[in-house]
Amino acid sequence: MSYPIRNDANSTSNVINIAGNMIKREASLRSQAPLTPGCLVTPYLGSANSSASLSGTTGEVEVASPGANLSVGVLDLSSANGMNLTDEYHQGDQVPVLYPTKGCIVNVRLETSASISANQPLVIAEGGFVTSGELIDAIGVAREDVTAGDSELPSFIKMEVL
Repeated sequence: MSYPIRNDANSTSNVINIAGNMIKREASLRSQAPLTPGCLVTPYLGSANSSASLSGTTGEVEVASPGANLSVGVLDLSSANGMNLTDEYHQGDQVPVLYPTKGCIVNVRLETSASISANQPLVIAEGGFVTSGELIDAIGVAREDVTAGDSELPSFIKMEVL
């Protein structure tokens, strides 16, 4: 089986899942700010959903929080409306969420100001993005070099999930 590979982090190719089998679930977005494909999310763990799990069974997701060393989901593209990587999901939207397992490779949103080298640990940053960090807090490892780019372009990085 072959997987599509993008040549650079700022590509306009609409590919989030690069390699690996992932569970894909639909969920309702709880985040106040709009999110775009490639942003990291976690199941909503509020009191109404105390039995939530990372399988997407809660029915709701929220933006992933910095400092958390946990499994996350990645917002995927909605094939139903032909969206692209710059389209936004808003609070209450039904969103497609990929739940990658260890070893999967996905394109995730890179914090605009971040420059990353291949094999650097990646951690959750504000807004569901990733940035470089300490291995103890890492959710993944960079699989390419990315230099901070134009702040007007969405920046992505290939991340292997830990």
